[in-house]
Amino acid sequence: MRGVVPKVKKQMGLKKKMNRLLFSTMIPMACLLVILLLIFWQYAGQYNKLSENLAVSSKFNLSFKDELDLEMYYLAIGSKEASELDDVVGQVEDAQEIMEKLRKNTYHASGVKCLNSLDAYLDNLKKRMVQLMEIKEYDRRMEFMDSNIRIITGLIMQEMQNYIYNESMYLVQVETSLTHRVKILISGMAVLLLATLGILMRRSFRLTGGIIRPVTEMLDNCLLYTSPSPRDVEESR
Repeated sequence: MRGVVPKVKKQMGLKKKMNRLLFSTMIPMACLLVILLLIFWQYAGQYNKLSENLAVSSKFNLSFKDELDLEMYYLAIGSKEASELDDVVGQVEDAQEIMEKLRKNTYHASGVKCLNSLDAYLDNLKKRMVQLMEIKEYDRRMEFMDSNIRIITGLIMQEMQNYIYNESMYLVQVETSLTHRVKILISGMAVLLLATLGILMRRSFRLTGGIIRPVTEMLDNCLLYTSPSPRDVEESR
């Protein structure tokens, strides 16, 4: 019986080792899971910002040129008073505020470059609008309108299309990068899980065998001590 106690202690040590092994393998898996969740969180934030940029820029590009050209045409032909120029200039200033809003959510160089060009075009457009109203002759006004205002608004629309294209391509890059990272993390988690299962199964078999063997030996010893000897059987007869 005394020899059984060290064996039991040995089995308890094996159990502790099993628990340590389990925790040591689960911790890396938990870390990989946390990293995966952080990547998804980052992607969700980038996706929302890019989607918002595409929605705002598409809406801007849909109506800005036509509306501004029409307003400036009415001012050029005299259908509207010169005092109403401030309202049209306000539309350009609203467009500049939109550019600033887009700039806050734009991180790649090509998109920032487009926004810088748009800011320059909008500043130039305001100057040309004021110059147009300073021209008194009708023919010169219409010529200035065609060669300046409409050309600049056309450049603004074209540059905004470039911005939309760049944002769309950047969105594709973000999706591709996310897919690549997720594949790497999932592969790592799968390999770690398989390795953990293999080690745990191997240790479990050893631990089970180590527990059953001393118990079996103990039972055999007990039966040996308690079973009657042949002499005792003869005497009892």
